[in-house]
Amino acid sequence: AGDIIGLHNHGTIQIGDTFTQGESLKFSGIPNFAPELFRRIRLKDPLKQKQLLKGLVQLSEEGAVQVFRPLQNNDLIVGAVGVLQFDVVVARLKSEYN
Repeated sequence: AGDIIGLHNHGTIQIGDTFTQGESLKFSGIPNFAPELFRRIRLKDPLKQKQLLKGLVQLSEEGAVQVFRPLQNNDLIVGAVGVLQFDVVVARLKSEYN
């Protein structure tokens, strides 16, 4: 059993970090699955590129999707295991980063 706590994060805590009191614990990490579906993301307003990238980075850290950038251009490609993950990404980006 463990405790769930809330902490103010000033950029030093990341998803998957573990806090312990006493002996150190080691976990194998969050599993990562190879994406089977890919979608290219294009913005109607290029001035929101920074916001979009911030949101996608956070969602990829949470394991919702994986983000890829081709070498030839600045496009953003999102990879997911299932179609539902794309719906979740769109909803989260609209509600949290709009």
